[in-house]
Amino acid sequence: MNECVFCSNSILECDAAVTLTAKGVDGIVKASAHRGENLNIVVGQSVHVECKKRYTNPKALLVQMKKRQEDQDEDHGQHSLRSECTFSYRDNLNVLAAANTQSRAPTVNRR
Repeated sequence: MNECVFCSNSILECDAAVTLTAKGVDGIVKASAHRGENLNIVVGQSVHVECKKRYTNPKALLVQMKKRQEDQDEDHGQHSLRSECTFSYRDNLNVLAAANTQSRAPTVNRR
């Protein structure tokens, strides 16, 4: 029995499957390179249609690349949260009051 490269489940006669052509293999190789994976696929191999669509979907590739970048940022400690900053009203009240008075335009009473 054939096995799907993407989900590792067997491909049954009742499953929607496709036999890969050279063009299909090229698309999967490009998607694999973007994902940083190395799939062993050959022309003539059968895969599930839905698995192939999910794997080569450009939006899914962007999501995975973004997630990988976020994971790398967390590993290097570059990501910080606003909740990690301490804010003291006592220390910053004067700064807030000065900013508030400077941003206001003078009002003119018109009658």
